[in-house]
Amino acid sequence: MASVEFVCDTVRPIHTKEESRVSKWDLLLKELLRTRLIECGWRDQVQMLCREVVRERGVHNLKADDLIAEITSKGRALVPDSVKKELLQKIKAYLVQDM
Repeated sequence: MASVEFVCDTVRPIHTKEESRVSKWDLLLKELLRTRLIECGWRDQVQMLCREVVRERGVHNLKADDLIAEITSKGRALVPDSVKKELLQKIKAYLVQDM
């Protein structure tokens, strides 16, 4: 008889077509966002902010969680309005199409 652990490890979740479609849409949106942020230089700006914080505090005095906490709000503020608008339009179009 198989152990419970073995059975649980071999069971995979069943995805419906809807879940699969939403998952693909999610991946497409993430890729679009990543591309737009690279194109507008956002990623480079955030990398520079990270380097500044590390230089100020010292690499040995800074935990990754602390860096993330300090950079997150600044990084969000640097996202161009055009990128936010484009993603919002894509999401709205998806929701309207889905109705």
